[in-house]
Amino acid sequence: MFLDELAVRSLINEGGLCWGGELRRDSLLLTLGNRLQPMAYRPPAVVDVTDQDQIDAMYGETMVGWHSFILRRGALALFHANHPVALPNGVGGLIGGLSHMARLGLTVHLDTSIVDAGFHGVLTIEMFNAGPSDVILRPGMPVAKVILYHVGGDASAGPYHHVFYGNEDHLGSKYAPEFFSAPVVEGQSD
Repeated sequence: MFLDELAVRSLINEGGLCWGGELRRDSLLLTLGNRLQPMAYRPPAVVDVTDQDQIDAMYGETMVGWHSFILRRGALALFHANHPVALPNGVGGLIGGLSHMARLGLTVHLDTSIVDAGFHGVLTIEMFNAGPSDVILRPGMPVAKVILYHVGGDASAGPYHHVFYGNEDHLGSKYAPEFFSAPVVEGQSD
């Protein structure tokens, strides 16, 4: 069940939900923070996702304290949200883009809209420009919202800890170290 505005405000007031940003009715309003990671100017043509060095080669230099950024047509960039969030156990979230941004051709969170119950940290916002024009983005701009919901059963049993999720030190994918102990080498079997 999705939480309405009254339930969200109650969670904040009671200290169950830590959120320093604005609410947009019943949702947490996500704005762009001061950390941005563009994709590399000349990324590799092919990347083996079992090799973290190859994944890292897809990214440009992380920008901290940026003032404006041009998201080019057909480009992807990663942004930290302006405010960290701490969800209580038993409450998860769904990230959705603002329709105003979608009508410009900007997508938010290509395929990772779920925020796990008990998440504590800074959300990374993936923005892709599918529109006909380059778009200038600035810190503090509202771009998405998080709708909260109750999680039932054993999913809400304990605290949520994950080495990569919500970490303020990186924005890019850490797929390889999470799922592979070493890069897969063709011709070798595990």
